[in-house]
Formats: sequence, structure tokens, C-alpha cells
Amino acid sequence: NSVELGLNANVISFNEHPYVTNGNAKTITKWKVDRTDLSLSVEGILSFASTGIVNAGAFPIFVSETQAFLYDLKEGLVVEWNPEDMTIIEVYQFDPLVSIYNPSDVITFLSYLRGDKIFIPVWQLRPFECCNITNTSDMGAIVAVFDVNTKTLAYEKDTRLMSANSNMILDENGSLYVPPGRDQNSLIARY
Repeated sequence: NSVELGLNANVISFNEHPYVTNGNAKTITKWKVDRTDLSLSVEGILSFASTGIVNAGAFPIFVSETQAFLYDLKEGLVVEWNPEDMTIIEVYQFDPLVSIYNPSDVITFLSYLRGDKIFIPVWQLRPFECCNITNTSDMGAIVAVFDVNTKTLAYEKDTRLMSANSNMILDENGSLYVPPGRDQNSLIARY
């Protein structure tokens, strides 16, 4: 048994339910899987069309059975929604994230939940030359940090980035680490 999802669709599972985000339709569909014959049936559809999110194709992040988030930092939006009943709880607005290179080059695709913080690595498609220059405002990798409790968003920068390759570097304590990639794998030390 298979289901055609169409273009610009991503699948993620939570609590035994597959959820499909469709960027073109600006929807998230919650599916139920029958344990006997593994057939699929739609259990709910949530539309993000009215929220202002342009790129609803990013993976949502699930906090609990009744709390999840979807974001579009390029538009400055984070949407809180309930995966149980597939309803929007609230839409939070922030300053849009604009790339210093090209506004169309800001991409956020995956996010990570650690405690009460959602970490969203920012990919800016920077030119290679940017990362070989030290001590510039361009140095480093950016991560958006959304606090689930206070509903605040902050951008953190890891300025340990010294090159665009994966060489090991010594930190101030003499420990080796892989510096964050120039685009999306920034690690924020204080978290």
C-alpha cells in the first residue's frame, strides 16, 4: 500500500503517526497506520496558508503530544500548533532573517530540540572565500534559538569558524574539535 505525496513534501514521524508537510499546499497531514495491514488513512490536515509562512516544507519540531512548531525564519514566523487535534495555537512574529549575501539564500531545514530550546541551524549559501578570512563580521556560523517557554527567538553565532574544511582545531583548553561548517552545522558552546 503506497500513497503518492507529490512534490515538495517531507515525512516525519511522531508518536506512531507519520506527518507529511507539503510546501506547495502549505499543509501538514497526520496519517494513521493500521497495525494489522499497514494501510494508511488521513487523521487530520492542518493548513498553514493563513499564517504567512511561505516555506511550509521544513520539518516541524515536536515538543509533546499537544505542542509542535513550524518556522519560516526568512519570513520571521514561528507557528505553534497542536499535533493531537491539528489546530494552530499561535503565530509568533520576529524580525525576518535576511542573508548578508542574497535574501533568497537563507535556508532552514532541520531543527533540534534540547530541553526547552529549539535549535535551527541557518544555511546562508555563502561564497567559499568568506570562511578563509578571519576576524571579519562574516566569520562564524549562525543558529536560531527559539525558547519554547518564553516564545522568544535569538540568533547565536559560533565565531570559532576559521575555515571551510573539516580539519580538527585546538580550542582554548587544548581540546580538539571540528569547527562548525560555514553554513549549517554550527554548535553553540553555551548550550
